[in-house]
Amino acid sequence: DDVDALIMDVNPEEDMQIIDQLLELQHLDQKFNNEQKDDQEKLDNVEGEIEAQEGRLLQLRERLEVYHSMKEKYERLMCEVHSLESEKQALASELEKAQVDPTKGCSVAIKRKLEKVEESLARARSETRKHQQMYRQAE
Repeated sequence: DDVDALIMDVNPEEDMQIIDQLLELQHLDQKFNNEQKDDQEKLDNVEGEIEAQEGRLLQLRERLEVYHSMKEKYERLMCEVHSLESEKQALASELEKAQVDPTKGCSVAIKRKLEKVEESLARARSETRKHQQMYRQAE
C-alpha cells in the first residue's frame, strides 16, 4: 500500500522540473569553473608580465647606476685636466720668467715640474677620451 501511495504521489512534471533545475545548476557550476580557470590563466599571465617588467626595470636601474658612475668619473677627469692645464700654463709662465731673469728661480726644476705636469695631463686626457667613448656607448 505504501508503494502504491508513493507511485500515486509521483508527479512527472515536477520531477522533470527538478531535473531541469539540477541540470541548469550543473551547467552554471561548470560555466563558473571554466570562467574561474580562464581568470586564473589571465592572472598568471599578468603576473608573468609584471615579473618580466620588474626584471627589465632592475636591468635599467643597474645600467643607470653604471652610467652615473661613468659620468662622475668623466667629470672628475675633466676637472683634473683643467687643473693640470692651469698648472701647466703657470709653470710655463714661471719658466719663461726664470729664463729671462735667472734670479727668479731655477729653470731646471721648473722644467722638471712642467714635464711631470705634461705627462699627467697626457694621461688624464687619454683617460678622459676613454671614458668619453664609454659614456657615449652607454647612452
